[in-house]
Amino acid sequence: MLSIGAGVGAAICAYNLHEWGHLLGAHWTHSVYVPAKRLISPFLFSYDAEQNTRGQFLLMSLAGFAATAIFIVVFVLWMPQDQQAGRIALRGAILLAGLTVVIEFPIFFRALFGRSVPRTGMFKGPTVGGRD
Repeated sequence: MLSIGAGVGAAICAYNLHEWGHLLGAHWTHSVYVPAKRLISPFLFSYDAEQNTRGQFLLMSLAGFAATAIFIVVFVLWMPQDQQAGRIALRGAILLAGLTVVIEFPIFFRALFGRSVPRTGMFKGPTVGGRD
């Protein structure tokens, strides 16, 4: 049971690293964003799609993708696959990376080949990400 918790915990850390990558990208590009209002939230911040440039959005997105690539490499190279926790963590990280491809890549490519910062359509208003 402990190994399941450790593996799931490592996968949750991978998700958080991905979100922190986006947040650092937003901060480094001086983007307009609002931090989450609650400590426990699926999103660290809400990105203002109307006040930021396409370039800022693309760099913010790439920073999250880079964080995802880093945790996948780290999990593959150093997570012990002979233990259940390592196998769960790696599979969870791969699942999260797959969700990134399915959910975030289309938004990224819409911005890359378009002229504006796309809204996700998941939330009302000018934001990309959650309101909480």
